[in-house]
Amino acid sequence: MTREIENLIDELNGWSMDAEAFSRIEDIVPAHGKILELGSGEGTGVLKNMGYLVYSIEHDVKYFGRALSAGYDVVYAPLKDGWYDTSIVKRYAPRDYDLLIVDGPVGSSARIHLMKHLHLFRSDVPWLIDDTHRPHEAKMAEVIARELNFHLEAVETTNEIGKQFCILTPLTEGSSK
Repeated sequence: MTREIENLIDELNGWSMDAEAFSRIEDIVPAHGKILELGSGEGTGVLKNMGYLVYSIEHDVKYFGRALSAGYDVVYAPLKDGWYDTSIVKRYAPRDYDLLIVDGPVGSSARIHLMKHLHLFRSDVPWLIDDTHRPHEAKMAEVIARELNFHLEAVETTNEIGKQFCILTPLTEGSSK
């Protein structure tokens, strides 16, 4: 990770992904790889500066506008029945990506609706689920890992908020959790 990227990470607010998450992404995703991100924010810019192609799905008009004005590849998908409008997700989410980041919609009550839509996303690539210091997100990560046959690694960060994220990686034939 370059010093420039480290400086960008240092400027993020406490609720954004931290240096540990970006370091893990760098280990998982090949250079110039593609990332599909549920929820955009300050970390999206860091990922772009790291050289990744980032495609974001965003429900919040404010963050959508920020991402769009920054030149990011972002799709506005308002919440419908508690989660992103699935007709928009199906239509605009890329099918080819190296990592799925789950960092939206905001709040446990909305994010948990992902469970009804797992079929929309690839199960042969790693997932990063942010904010698993919150019980709903932690449980969601556990259930996804079980349902999609992923290995789950919980990672505690060193930021002052005590954030945590999980990396889910597909298990290969013959491997065990």
